[in-house]
Amino acid sequence: MSNPYDHPPAPAPARSGGINGLGLASLIVGIVALAVSWVPFIGLLGVVVGIVGVVLGILGIALQKYRGRRALAIAGTIVSGLAMVLSFILPWFTGAFWLLGVVEDSGVIERLETWTPTPRATDRFTDPAVTAPTGTGPDETPAPTESTPAVPTETITP
Repeated sequence: MSNPYDHPPAPAPARSGGINGLGLASLIVGIVALAVSWVPFIGLLGVVVGIVGVVLGILGIALQKYRGRRALAIAGTIVSGLAMVLSFILPWFTGAFWLLGVVEDSGVIERLETWTPTPRATDRFTDPAVTAPTGTGPDETPAPTESTPAVPTETITP
């Protein structure tokens, strides 16, 4: 009689290819860069983080040992590239809206809307009633005559 437990061992389960570590890192870094891109003034830091994510994603796509497992690397490269572009654009808009809110809350806009310039004394540049004296323009310079010499002739002696 044969032993029912005497049979060859079952084959080991097929080893899965594992996970693309660089692709996963690229995706995580891209998500962090995307989250940072919305923050006013420090969102530009997301450009640097996005560049790191794109480099990791490209390495995850290009390395031979990750052939066939590129989905995470492709997704990480796309998210990191999008985050890089948004990190360059969004901080300017969010910063501008933040600054506009600060200016509105301070009351500066209301003061500017109600401000009227005070009239100054007669100004020859803005008052049409005041005219420039004759003979002072470039075409109206009087020529020297005998009564008004061009160069003073008196000399002062000590």
